Amino acid sequence: TVTDDGDNCIILANGTNDLLSVADVEAASESIRRAHVLLCQMEVRPEVTLRAMQIAKAAGVVVVLNNAPAIKLSPDFLQACTVLCVNETEAELMTGLPVTTDTEIEA
Repeated sequence: TVTDDGDNCIILANGTNDLLSVADVEAASESIRRAHVLLCQMEVRPEVTLRAMQIAKAAGVVVVLNNAPAIKLSPDFLQACTVLCVNETEAELMTGLPVTTDTEIEA
């Protein structure tokens, strides 16, 4: 949704996303290895997402991670992704630095 002043406002209702497990990812590992690209978001438990990324990376699959909804990522996530996609809110959370101006972004 969008707030009254035009800012993005994310609403989460995890539902069945919380049921996905590392064992489920392992069971799908052959499909992951055959992919050309694996696109991940942080809508399932981090350890589940990370395992899928690790399987894909080991197989030479391009791994795109959109850190949304934003969490502080361990270095393992950065090592396992080919492309990291973040917006300004996610970038601020990850770096601890403001990114509201071009100068701040370049820093």
